[in-house]
Order: sequence, then C-alpha cells, then structure tokens
Amino acid sequence: MSDVRQAIASDVPRILTLLKNFHAAGGFDFRFDAARFEQFVKAAILGEKSVCLVVGDPAAGVLIASHAESFVGFRYAEEQLVWIEPGRRGSTWCDLLSAFEAWAKAADCARIKLSAQHALRHPAMTRLYRRSGYTPCETVFSKEI
Repeated sequence: MSDVRQAIASDVPRILTLLKNFHAAGGFDFRFDAARFEQFVKAAILGEKSVCLVVGDPAAGVLIASHAESFVGFRYAEEQLVWIEPGRRGSTWCDLLSAFEAWAKAADCARIKLSAQHALRHPAMTRLYRRSGYTPCETVFSKEI
C-alpha cells in the first residue's frame, strides 16, 4: 500500500489544500468554508468510527470515511470524500482503496459504499468503481429548499 497512512493533526493544512482543490474542480454551488472543512477533517482524524487516509509526502490524495451499523443489521463503511491530485491518479487510487478496505475489515464491516458526485466526472468514477469490484446500489437525489 505504498505510502498510505492515517492522517495526523500536522497533516490538516495540506489536507485543506487538497479539499480546496476538490471544491474548485467540482464546481459546487456552495462556497469553500475552510473552518468547516477543517472541523470535518479533524473529526475524521480523531473519531472512533471514522478515518482520514492520506497518500504521499506531501499528501497528494485523501480519503475520509466512517462506519456504522445499518438498520438491517450489518456494519458498513462509507466513503465521504476522496480526492487525488490529477498528476497522482492511477495506482494512487488502488493504494487508497486497499487501505480503506483494510480499515473497513478491521472495523468488522460487511460492506463498503463509495459515492460519485455528478459534478465530478461521474461516468469516469463509475467505471473506476466497477473495475475495482463495486456495483451500483442506490441513487440519491437532492433538492435545495
């Protein structure tokens, strides 16, 4: 798993740079709120049911996830955010995914859920996830109110 590791507090500034790049690439309809993203990252680093994985030195990719018990009785891990700098994509994805899957297994998860933002190359992410052994399981819709 090359240089994938769990993030530590000193990684937070670099992770925030990665998340700012993620936000810029996504064309999201919400502003980048550094304080909120920092809180999210720190919670993932410190949480008992969450993980923040980084790859590279300096970090060129980040994967944030958590695990929970489903209402039907199995534990699952869910990726909440993944970003890899364009120049480091490819094998870096495989390394991050392997580390995430190992973390999920150690947490006694039976399933893993990955998401793909429609604004961020959804067809490419779908192909990548399928090649990694994942199949579609749900579709989520959103409406601003």
